[in-house]
Amino acid sequence: MEQWVESFKAMYLNLNADNVEQLKQWYGVDATFVDPFHSVSGIDAIVHYFAAMYENVESIHFDYKWQMSNDDGTVIGWVMTFTHKKINGGKPVSVDGVSHIRIEQGKVIYHRDFFDGASMLYEQLPVLGSMIRFLKKRMAA
Repeated sequence: MEQWVESFKAMYLNLNADNVEQLKQWYGVDATFVDPFHSVSGIDAIVHYFAAMYENVESIHFDYKWQMSNDDGTVIGWVMTFTHKKINGGKPVSVDGVSHIRIEQGKVIYHRDFFDGASMLYEQLPVLGSMIRFLKKRMAA
């Protein structure tokens, strides 16, 4: 299992808009992928979602921090750093996150990413980002 997870993580380090079809080697036909923005089921929907997501990403990198596995799957902690021409003026954005994956017969059947979508996207937008950061500071005070 541990070697499979290491290979899975390596696949994500090399994933880009030109090779999202390789997800079909890793995910089951009826797999589900969930993140703070979407929930998609079925390998074709997952590939389509990643293709659309990676279409405008200029660069993306995962720095894996830790992982734990048990009978219910594996949880991987990471920091994702990406650049997108329409987010944060094209400058890098880093987001802490966690992925929970469940594997059956060598394929992912469930993958859920947990991260702060507001810090990833909304806080990077010029006007909305300023308002969100202001509200966060007020709530923390």
